[in-house]
Amino acid sequence: MDRKEFLYKIGIGVAAWMIPSFWNDPYPWDEVLAVARAFVAKESPDTVWPFERETSTDKKVFLHYFTPFPLSFDNKPTDQDYYRRQYMERQGENGKFQHVGGYLRERPLGAGTLDGPHWQGTNMAIDVLRAQALGADGFGVDLQQLDQGRYWDSVTALLGAAQASKTGFSILIEPDTDILKAVGPDHLVTTLTQLAQSKAAYRLQDGRLLLAPFAPEEQPVTFWQEVLDGLRKAGVPAALLPVFNNLRLHAKDFAPVSYGMSEWGNRDPAGVDGDAAIRVWQQLKGPDAIWMEPVAPQDMRPKVSIFWEASNTDLFRHSWMKAIREGAQYAHVVTWNDYSEATEIEPSSGTQFLFYDLSAYYIQWFKTGREPRITRDTIYYCHRRDIFQPGKPPLPDDKPLKLLGTGMIQNQVEMIALLTQPAFLEIHQGSQVRSVRAGAGLTVLKAPACLGRPLFRIVRDNAVVVEKASDWEIMAQTTAEDPLYVGGGSNRPFVVA
Repeated sequence: MDRKEFLYKIGIGVAAWMIPSFWNDPYPWDEVLAVARAFVAKESPDTVWPFERETSTDKKVFLHYFTPFPLSFDNKPTDQDYYRRQYMERQGENGKFQHVGGYLRERPLGAGTLDGPHWQGTNMAIDVLRAQALGADGFGVDLQQLDQGRYWDSVTALLGAAQASKTGFSILIEPDTDILKAVGPDHLVTTLTQLAQSKAAYRLQDGRLLLAPFAPEEQPVTFWQEVLDGLRKAGVPAALLPVFNNLRLHAKDFAPVSYGMSEWGNRDPAGVDGDAAIRVWQQLKGPDAIWMEPVAPQDMRPKVSIFWEASNTDLFRHSWMKAIREGAQYAHVVTWNDYSEATEIEPSSGTQFLFYDLSAYYIQWFKTGREPRITRDTIYYCHRRDIFQPGKPPLPDDKPLKLLGTGMIQNQVEMIALLTQPAFLEIHQGSQVRSVRAGAGLTVLKAPACLGRPLFRIVRDNAVVVEKASDWEIMAQTTAEDPLYVGGGSNRPFVVA
């Protein structure tokens, strides 16, 4: 090691020592995790999983964690907390989102008011244990702040909770280059060196710290080379797996510094099926190139008045099947909890456990390469809360939400059935019945949405085996323009939030 590299390494070490560290976090993790484990065990007993659980393979699944949306901001009851009073109300946030009917259309299903001073740590531990219960390998945490701030505290708390859980659950660090545009490579190296202290920071088998920056194209390739060189000099060898907004435009330039590649992905089913971004990367690196396939349930953003047509769970299911067909080494679920874009799979007031439970099913399929064997007949369902007509908000002064992508509006009711053996599936809406005979495994049945509350049935040998009425009534129009798909299932009670 030459003198310059020695001084650089010493400088990085001193700088990291001066930054407040998660090693000094305020949470007694044994106590916190005991509360979190009891909560998750009660919420998701073994009976909620209608298929055989199997051990995982070398394939990895990371859930994108968006730090601005914790389970709770204030530890208040869900009918009085910040989500309810501000984010879910048209007049909330000082009327900032009044013209689009409010900031959010759903919010997290949290643990409510927790006893003691460590409720924030308990909520982080619940997030970790919920995700680990799905078979996910970790969170890909969106790094938006360095050294201090609420979002930074969330990152360090997640590392603390993951490490203390001793489950092998890891945190993949994802610097958000779109937000950290003004940050220089030295500052980023200092921060990453500190985070790398945690045993929960995700590393490859050869020991390299894996970085998956979002929108890496916001910085030149030389920036990322400096980051990799700086980490190496600091004793933290690292690898880069960039998550592009525009892979085709930048893949060739980034190829020399990239271990693998990914993209943020499409938001309508046709876009997913027609996206050959992996081929662009394979042409540069060969057929065995490391690839992380994005998976999203839906995308609806009142904050900027746009949405995509997800066609019930089509987007989600097509994305998972694409990852399975491609033989991708990684899957990146986008997101765990970004409520501002309604892409979350976390248990939520609108989607309930629909995407959460389906994630467990598809994660296992992705990892093992085999469709899980069904052990209990189960119904999941998905539909909107209204007959959605884009461009026709309930108030004349509201700004209409614009449909993006290639998909056309699909006002349909969807039934997703997991069957132990062949049966008939039925969707009842008033006097209208849609029926199909289905084999064992997963089958989807759809019907045009009608006003009222749909009823779903599995019928075998002329007997109703499972019946589930939707927890949502479909109305002609809601109080705010709402293309959000909601849902539920037969294995869990509806949770009010």
